[in-house]
Amino acid sequence: MTLLTAKSHRLLGVHPRLLICTRHLAMAANVVAACLVPVTVLAFFYLVLFPNDFTQLQSALSNKLATEASPNSTEPKAAAAAAVDFRVFFGIITRADSYERRALLRMAYALQPRPRRAVIDVRFVMCRLDKEEDAVLVSLEIITHNDVLVLNCTENMNDGKTYDYFSTLPRLFRGAEAYDYAGKIDDDTYYRLDALADTLRPKARRDMWHGFLNPCHIDPKWQYMSGMGYIVSWDVAEWVAATPELRELGKGGHEDEGFGLWLRKGGKGKNKYGEEPRMYDYLDREMYEDVNCFRHELVTDTVAVHKLKDRLKWARTLRFFNATNGLKPSKMYTKKKQLFSLFFLLPFILLAIIYFLIFPNEFRLQSSLATSPTAAADTAATAKAAPDIRVLLGVLTRADKYERRALVRLAYALQPRPARAVVHVRFVVCNLTKEEDAALVSLEIAAYGDVIVLNCTENMDNGKTHTYFSSLPSLFPGEPYYDYVGKTDDDTYYRLASLADTLRDKPRRDAYYGFLTPCHAADTEKTPQYMSGMGYVVSWDVAAWVAATPELRNDLNGPEDLVFGRWLRWGGRGRNVYGSEPRMYDYLDGEMKEKPNCFRHLLQVDTVAVHKLKDNLKWARTLRFFNATQGHERSPLFRCAPINHEPSITS
Repeated sequence: MTLLTAKSHRLLGVHPRLLICTRHLAMAANVVAACLVPVTVLAFFYLVLFPNDFTQLQSALSNKLATEASPNSTEPKAAAAAAVDFRVFFGIITRADSYERRALLRMAYALQPRPRRAVIDVRFVMCRLDKEEDAVLVSLEIITHNDVLVLNCTENMNDGKTYDYFSTLPRLFRGAEAYDYAGKIDDDTYYRLDALADTLRPKARRDMWHGFLNPCHIDPKWQYMSGMGYIVSWDVAEWVAATPELRELGKGGHEDEGFGLWLRKGGKGKNKYGEEPRMYDYLDREMYEDVNCFRHELVTDTVAVHKLKDRLKWARTLRFFNATNGLKPSKMYTKKKQLFSLFFLLPFILLAIIYFLIFPNEFRLQSSLATSPTAAADTAATAKAAPDIRVLLGVLTRADKYERRALVRLAYALQPRPARAVVHVRFVVCNLTKEEDAALVSLEIAAYGDVIVLNCTENMDNGKTHTYFSSLPSLFPGEPYYDYVGKTDDDTYYRLASLADTLRDKPRRDAYYGFLTPCHAADTEKTPQYMSGMGYVVSWDVAAWVAATPELRNDLNGPEDLVFGRWLRWGGRGRNVYGSEPRMYDYLDGEMKEKPNCFRHLLQVDTVAVHKLKDNLKWARTLRFFNATQGHERSPLFRCAPINHEPSITS
């Protein structure tokens, strides 16, 4: 599952899969005008990133981005020290269960320009993983991204977590590993790292305290840095670690006030730098908020924005800073919303195409995004000699299911690669009609290239499956690239190597594979069987037949799996039927007192697919059963707290 498929399909893996726009465009003048927007934005993007010389593009892309110049790079390296002015460790204080927020923040920071002559390592900071599901799922994040610091504490906001964080850093990083500054951020704050680096560069490297002074406009001696985010020089963090009495000082109050009390009592942080008005709270006009000394409109020279409590605020903020190309949201709500959705995304598509044309072997976004279904598992598979089977597996989901997509990406990225096979996993959504989805899904497309946007209104059983299958031939014209195409739910986990092995000896035409339901039907004439909607696969010619048969559009309503089976019976297609039971099945939830039956049973080692993974706990137990987190090098950031990998399984 990668953006790199075969050499002749590099562009195919990026451009056509990102967006399906099948409607005719009504007015040529509008098309020309709209076409100029992405070109202009792309040119602006280059000028911002490469202001001195366009030849810098090659070096920017060819260097491995998992270095200290990346905001999400791994461990600090002494070799990079000479190339930078200073180094910052930035901890985002969050909770283990904030999966969606971490996925968003990883993309938001990874898509920023790299700070010039500075290393700013962004890490997520949480306390011990006491819940069974968190112990597994956060482990997936650590294995994949190596950006989570697990402290030896019980999760809290104002009861010692800040002390545990700052006092832990000197023990983690000593000598050549040490940083110049250590910072703390809330997970509803967005820092612009290049702006932060520029403002820190001339500041003192000792006894320093930087942030937003609060309460604003009072006697400075009583002010402290707002909890939205603040930074201290490394010697201050070392002093915190060496002063255990601070743990109880100010405990129970607001952590930012308590931190200020520590520094006043100890006479530390005397080089104090307030960053107002470049650090501020987001102004929410829809909440009838007023401008004040700590809250105002977004400004271009921003260092940090706080109070980004929901997706819409994040989307508008990221769009303001051109993270998603800066198109006005109103254009997404016109009658030509599909047209503008296309051109909203087109700068990213054009940029990806240029990368592939010029640097076909060197496409990387950031080290934090390098291990993903589209950037890791397929890369090695397609680099091998001609695979003997190629499968496209579309995960039908909704645009607003960010947390589930982040989990599914991790789950597939850490699977063993199928031998002699290419299995591409893509997420399938309908038109992005909400402002926040248009922006945030664009981030996913830019980062991972694994989202197909169909030209339909979001639905489950009213034509989305038809739109998906009928669109595939237009995505891949000419010689079929895939042997099989499949559909699966976002609560289903396929074991891709098992799927490939099972399909390898099946016919490449007129095939229909999945879990036959109703299972064990006594009279299939009276009760025709079809493949369960948990996931099914057909040969490419069947998908081409769906696209070429307009009569099917008259039969769209009803359970999509049942309707799909009815189409095949009516057209005499999919006659090579292969049921994969009992290797495909629903998860057996012992806590719900469910009983095994013909479609539901305990997890088994030769599984092809497990369905009904409706919550994080079911995903965690399933992934642990299949050893998804074992055999990987553990992050050094695990050193702070033990993690229980073997909680009991009740099902």
